[in-house]
Amino acid sequence: MTEIRQELETRLRTLIDASSRAKQAETASPFVDKVPALAADKREAWSAFLCSIATTESIETMIIEPIRRAFSWSPFVLEYLQAHGDDERRHYELLSGYVKRTFDYEKRRKSLSDVVVYGTLLPGFARVGHRKPLYLLAALRFYEAFSLDFYKILKTLATTDGLHSLVVLIQTIEKDELRHLAGLDALVRAHCEEHGPPSAADLLGIRSLLNLLLFDINIAPWAVYNRRVRRNALAIGVEPARMNRDARAAAEDAVRFVAGKKGL
Repeated sequence: MTEIRQELETRLRTLIDASSRAKQAETASPFVDKVPALAADKREAWSAFLCSIATTESIETMIIEPIRRAFSWSPFVLEYLQAHGDDERRHYELLSGYVKRTFDYEKRRKSLSDVVVYGTLLPGFARVGHRKPLYLLAALRFYEAFSLDFYKILKTLATTDGLHSLVVLIQTIEKDELRHLAGLDALVRAHCEEHGPPSAADLLGIRSLLNLLLFDINIAPWAVYNRRVRRNALAIGVEPARMNRDARAAAEDAVRFVAGKKGL
């Protein structure tokens, strides 16, 4: 085994152990808030918006599976990616369960974005992921970094509306996301050290994938496919311009990192 692979497995072993300890420390009590004073429109907005976030969390598992094939030579990488995928499924269940218990709401219909982006376009990129794992590693890094920025905002808004259990739930997810970022960074470094930096064509492909993800989460006024998401975001206090700006910054960071640029 090369020194690069040994260093990667040592790093991932540490993260796997940290993941196991974090799960053991989690409380078994379900997350729920009692907010009878919250206005009906706010309740509806929170429930629908959180379901949109839950969907995005669950989509990451689609991206992870092809990466597992690319790193099939290492049981430690496979174990780490399995833990990462399990975390994303758990995040979906935590958020969906919270919405059901707190607001008695369940997402029953797929949005246009769910059908077009998650059902058609993203699976196309995922199919080449085992040959071009950097594409999907960059996408995951974008999701994780943007989530950490966005969850900070969401915690503040949740506190304002008295959703204190939601704040604790988000803090639980944030701990996982930080661990995921560390693992993804280790995988990107190891891949680039072993196979060389991405080519100009690869960087163009990575940007194309990230632009698709940015298009999917954009809630600017022109993004009519996300009109309902924008309305819900505004109702709970999210600033669309800031959200879109933070997303673009996270995407640029992902590109710079996989390209081997410093200062991130």
